[in-house]
Amino acid sequence: MRSPLKAFFILLSFAVLFFSAHVLGRHPFSLFVLRDDGAQVEAFRLQLPLGRQEPLVETLRLTYEQKKQARVLLKSADGRSLRSFSGVFGKFDAVCGLFGEKLEDAWPSYLGGGVRFLFQAPASGEFDDLTWFDRAYLDFFTKAPPPAPFVDNEMQVEVPPRPSAATVPMASPAPVASPVLPAGVLRVEILNGCGITNAADWAARKFQGHGLTIVSTGNADNFHYPKTVVRTAVGVPVALEEAVERLGLSKDSIEEVPTQSGAMDVAVIVGRDYPKLKRRKH
Repeated sequence: MRSPLKAFFILLSFAVLFFSAHVLGRHPFSLFVLRDDGAQVEAFRLQLPLGRQEPLVETLRLTYEQKKQARVLLKSADGRSLRSFSGVFGKFDAVCGLFGEKLEDAWPSYLGGGVRFLFQAPASGEFDDLTWFDRAYLDFFTKAPPPAPFVDNEMQVEVPPRPSAATVPMASPAPVASPVLPAGVLRVEILNGCGITNAADWAARKFQGHGLTIVSTGNADNFHYPKTVVRTAVGVPVALEEAVERLGLSKDSIEEVPTQSGAMDVAVIVGRDYPKLKRRKH
């Protein structure tokens, strides 16, 4: 039985290369990804070179109305509607939707997976407008994209178009007010205290949720924190408690301090337990 099975996979590989090379012969391949993990909705443009070079990741900003529309669209798992939605952000070779609570990865499961694609079942909550051959080609001939840089889609201020100077009399410029957060929203900074690339961005994506705004990410004062800690100057409101749980931490990780640096309410310092937290299923 082994010889027929081996021959089947060899023929299948040639079929994948022949058919998908015709469809996916563009360099690089542009993929639109829309993702909803239950906490936030995100959109990305992936530029995927088909020679296993490093992919490029661009985060696309969504307005409040676009995020509402995206949640409905993702639940319908309609590839044609997703294609229409992506048109607002430009042209793409293909589109993919990912939805479901507590998603571990932001990217389609077939990107850069190699031989495992032939044996794994499709990921739950994943849909696109690709054929099986297209997915196989992307799996074998692209690399898995790096984690996306964190962008807080909640912090957006829409600026109205500037009136024409011909129709508006000259006047002294008025001071522009800084955006004010709603009452009760916690200002959070995420700091990398372990030295592992993208640790702060990963934690920011996990921590983000209702009642919180990630104001900044960066490096801590050193990279020798053994465990991840959460420092709060505003007690432990429900929004913070839920965010700590999403990160996979216990309440023992929360330290209440009298004041916080700058204009922050909460600081999260990602320690050397980051790999363990990332592997944990929450």
